[in-house]
Amino acid sequence: MCSQPTCSRLENLPDLRTVIRLGWVLVDLWLSSYAAPPKSGTLDIDDTVDVVHGHQQLSLFNVHYDERCFLPIHIYDAATGRPVAMMLRPGKTPTGKEIRGHLRRLVRRIRARWPATRILVRGDGHYGRAQVMAWCENNALNYLFGLPGNKVLQRLVDEAADDIRTRRALDQKPVLRGYAEDTRRNPGRRNAAAPASRQPPAALKSAS
Repeated sequence: MCSQPTCSRLENLPDLRTVIRLGWVLVDLWLSSYAAPPKSGTLDIDDTVDVVHGHQQLSLFNVHYDERCFLPIHIYDAATGRPVAMMLRPGKTPTGKEIRGHLRRLVRRIRARWPATRILVRGDGHYGRAQVMAWCENNALNYLFGLPGNKVLQRLVDEAADDIRTRRALDQKPVLRGYAEDTRRNPGRRNAAAPASRQPPAALKSAS
């Protein structure tokens, strides 16, 4: 058994180069889990709140979670659920530049061994940044990012949403889901190539 100061010194012993190499081990293990390169693969990218108790390095107060925390980025293989990459980072929402950098380095590593595999990147709305989508388009990556709700999207799906609400009420269903899609390209933002919205109706009061 070692003391807490000894554990702290051990944790801080690796330099930046060593930490980066350790991170690549996880990616390489995932790549090696396949007997042959797949024709296509889907990478789910997300972040998870990691609450801290104190003022550890990189911890920040996050207004959304109302906690002082880290906000590490996780990337998983959607087909198998296996972890692909993990990045410990400050407790703030990642910028488009930061996300682009993480994806650029990861995809470069993947394509070194799987040059012909088609890659789809999926993520929540705050990953759908202009820099990220532009980089994906310029590097032959497919992407599927959520879009935060706003008045423009609400107007585009209003007709479909009204139809869903009406059919749910007539059929007395607790939940009825549908979607509406708009493929018009916004000339002011080249990344808004195919915004889509999924509009669930209001559930019955008895539904959980």
